[in-house]
Amino acid sequence: MIALNLIPDQTKLGGCSTVVVQPDRSKTGKPIFGRNLDWPPHEEIAEYTIIYVAKPKDKNAVAMVSFPFMTGCISGMNEKGLALSINEIVKSKDEAKTPNLLGTPMLLLFRKILEECSTVDEAEKMLKASQRTTYFCLTACDTKGGCVFEVTPKSIERRSPEKDLT
Repeated sequence: MIALNLIPDQTKLGGCSTVVVQPDRSKTGKPIFGRNLDWPPHEEIAEYTIIYVAKPKDKNAVAMVSFPFMTGCISGMNEKGLALSINEIVKSKDEAKTPNLLGTPMLLLFRKILEECSTVDEAEKMLKASQRTTYFCLTACDTKGGCVFEVTPKSIERRSPEKDLT
């Protein structure tokens, strides 16, 4: 099961996009989070996604988009309003070695963040405290707004919104 959850760490199938409209730019005064699941050349993979809800004891309930054979999270939102989504990247400027076999597989790390964190700031703290297997972008949004984390096994950079868009 762990090996299956490592597939996204090993194969860079990226092509997805996300957008966060910050509260000041939204007509509702609340952030809007959008995501496109697109893994070229395997566009049909979206046909096999599932949405499931996990309600672990003493943790946040989480609704997640994943695949039938995975326990991790590609995109998700918890009961506190924290939402996450992965965006694949294929290389990093810091030349971090990947995979870091001591790291937590990224989709399992995303699930852990949703189960244990309530805000983007808490998610950032957990990302920094965790060993990471590979590089990726993580779009994160809570009830106050969102950002993008550029993550490698060596470093994490938080990218703030420009013109109230992330």
